[in-house]
Amino acid sequence: MKTERVFTCLFVIAYVMKFLHLAEAGLFMLLVTTILSALYLLGGFYFFSDESIKRQNLPFSIVAGICLAFAPQAILQKVQYWPDAQLYLVISIVVCLAIFVVAYILKRKTKEELKTYYRNMLYRSGVLLGLSTILCIIPISALVHWQYWDNKEFADIATKFYSHPENASFKKEYNDYRATHTPTGKPLKADMLKK
Repeated sequence: MKTERVFTCLFVIAYVMKFLHLAEAGLFMLLVTTILSALYLLGGFYFFSDESIKRQNLPFSIVAGICLAFAPQAILQKVQYWPDAQLYLVISIVVCLAIFVVAYILKRKTKEELKTYYRNMLYRSGVLLGLSTILCIIPISALVHWQYWDNKEFADIATKFYSHPENASFKKEYNDYRATHTPTGKPLKADMLKK
């Protein structure tokens, strides 16, 4: 659980960096979520255990690790405005809900020594389910306008582009604006435009 808290804090820091238009925030987000997903995917049996590897339901830990590894990547796709993020969030919601329900049922039927293990699994899957659901409900336009709170003109251009990335005119308008303005909306100086 401590590891998830650390990665959650790092992800929040990366999102604040993105909100403040700091360089490499997207790369930092990608790194944080990829490491967390890899820990879930490759080390779920160890990562989810309660104090010792023997105090767990090993098959359930492996399946939960594979399934829960998907959620951080779906969350990343939404906050990075990547295409098909909504689809991945819906899949994440279904998978996290399935893990949550199975963990709840198994917790009610298990011995006392595994109650903490299942409670932790409920907490993990519940948090990822909640985040995925919230991000699935929030429209991309709201996220873009939050990020570019200080530049409404670019927020409108970016919303059109991120909502319809296949539209050539939206893409051109987006690229033209990015080539001539800073993320805060200030025009680039003439000597910077020549580079």
